[in-house]
Amino acid sequence: MSYKRLCYSKDKTVDVRNEIASWITSLNANYVLAIQFPVEKRSTNYERSKNMLRSVMANLEFYLLGNDWIHHHIPFVAFCEKGKFQTYHYHVFLYNNDIKLNRMKTAMHKVFHKTGFDTGILYLDPFFTANTPNYCTKEIYADKNKHFDTNNIIISQELFGI
Repeated sequence: MSYKRLCYSKDKTVDVRNEIASWITSLNANYVLAIQFPVEKRSTNYERSKNMLRSVMANLEFYLLGNDWIHHHIPFVAFCEKGKFQTYHYHVFLYNNDIKLNRMKTAMHKVFHKTGFDTGILYLDPFFTANTPNYCTKEIYADKNKHFDTNNIIISQELFGI
């Protein structure tokens, strides 16, 4: 059950969101991806949507780094959000990489081709703005002790088990 329903504290939630936003900003993200799955594949099931995220990100890394991508992994942090129809989508911050914009776009198009996804589902924002981390924490709620549900934050190493 989410902290919002249990024992939500507005003041502590603001503190936690600010701390998370500061952490994300400190990572110096190179790219921010917004991933929304095609209508027919969207899911209200968290694990299913997380598996789709894993597939999209593994394909993207494969096209950027080749067969050995798992050993030269591009780290990222993904924020999971429920959309208007209670289906999940993600905001992904990629950091510590020197991937050029054209190469990233080419890899993304290859992912679209392989998955059959429409190019509109993966939005690349190469211009990281100061408000982006704050926006991505909007579904994180804390209690009076600053406890919060970490399921909304997915670290790439955890997603891939590395």
